[in-house]
Amino acid sequence: MNPKSRILVALILGVCGCGYTTGAVLPNNIRTIYVEGFKNGISPETSQSYQLQPGVELDVTNKIINRYIFDGSLRIAHRENADAVLEGTLVDYLKEPLRYAINDEDVEQYRLTLLVNMKLTDQRNGEVIFQESSFAGDTLYDTTGSRLKTEGAALIEAMDDLAKNIVDRTIENW
Repeated sequence: MNPKSRILVALILGVCGCGYTTGAVLPNNIRTIYVEGFKNGISPETSQSYQLQPGVELDVTNKIINRYIFDGSLRIAHRENADAVLEGTLVDYLKEPLRYAINDEDVEQYRLTLLVNMKLTDQRNGEVIFQESSFAGDTLYDTTGSRLKTEGAALIEAMDDLAKNIVDRTIENW
């Protein structure tokens, strides 16, 4: 390849990459956030696979707050000082069998999914920045073998995934 062709290829690649960013897409005036305590709306009437998980809404709220702190793009603030408010309700806890043992009776692997409805509001003007229904965090867990995991440990991983996904949705608008 001659020098002119190399320069042309470099220019094309440079121009093509100019539109990509991994930065925040929130309005410039949103620098702080208040995370309202998530509510637990999971019930036998609304859940596809009801599992009683008392207090899970508190754990989810704390994991979301900790994820915002870890991410660092938004600071946690008291409601009266926050630029934005995140509210949410846990709406489902799904435990789906994925893989069965040879006898087709025993489940060897499950997918555990937590679903939330959530809304992010600009507190300064009351404008809804985004609203999501059935937003998910999930994990897979094995009930046998060397990768054995309890449902409780899987729930912690699903909450971590949910918190990460919520923060990513807020910050990166993916």
